[in-house]
Amino acid sequence: MPTVHYERQKPAIAAAQTIAARFGIDPGSPRVLQDANHTVIHLALAPVVAKVNTSPEETSLADEVAVARFLAGRDGPVVPPSSLLPPGPHVEGGLQITFWEYCPHDGCEPSSEVLGDSLRRLHDVFVDYPAPLRAWDRFDGVERVLASDSALSALDEDDRAFLRRRYDELLAGIGRFHMSLRPLHGEPHAANLLLSSAGPRWIDFESACLGPQEWDLTTLGDEVAARYFPDVDWELLGILREMRSLCVAVWCWLDPDRAPVLREAGTYHLGLLRSRHR
Repeated sequence: MPTVHYERQKPAIAAAQTIAARFGIDPGSPRVLQDANHTVIHLALAPVVAKVNTSPEETSLADEVAVARFLAGRDGPVVPPSSLLPPGPHVEGGLQITFWEYCPHDGCEPSSEVLGDSLRRLHDVFVDYPAPLRAWDRFDGVERVLASDSALSALDEDDRAFLRRRYDELLAGIGRFHMSLRPLHGEPHAANLLLSSAGPRWIDFESACLGPQEWDLTTLGDEVAARYFPDVDWELLGILREMRSLCVAVWCWLDPDRAPVLREAGTYHLGLLRSRHR
């Protein structure tokens, strides 16, 4: 493990262990499951996973817990918050931490059919969520990042100018549509769907929002989207697919050396935007 990654993970692991022990959970030998936007740790002697916010960006972990608890209570296809200790969020060592059930899964990428079917089922149980959700078209603060002269320093000026210009164009295109809004996962890509023995289970609801269903369909192919969401607006979906790529590119290039997957994804989506624009 690269030293810089290990040094970032150490306080996250220590904070998760401290909170778990406070509630009588033996933290055992922690195992880092993921370390990209957040550090996700399995406290291996218990069926408990800690999600530690080690990102410099603000995020509402309390809202994520509330959404997952609601969906789990409706038998939705989700990984629920932990029932072995209060799921939080807790604060320890200046870090926000939430706790979740450990969901054993086979590590395989779900098929497009499984993605479409499970997303449809998720939408069906999410539809009458009673609490407020953030607006979908904040696009996770991308506009603020693009407006900064110091952000995205890993890109050259031509790429930064292209992203700013394309963002404005896509935003104008989206503004032409009148849309029905509904509760959405926000980031329903394959990495956020675990294939467990109990069936597919969605994770990572920190981007849950109120928006048009097409925002959640950007990760589906046309055939699957048409099968499970027959009322899709194809023109809107095309524009939102580009906006999704732009958001991914911006956030990955904001700190591409945080994890190898970020530079890889940032390169892919910037290239995708360039090819579509041409």
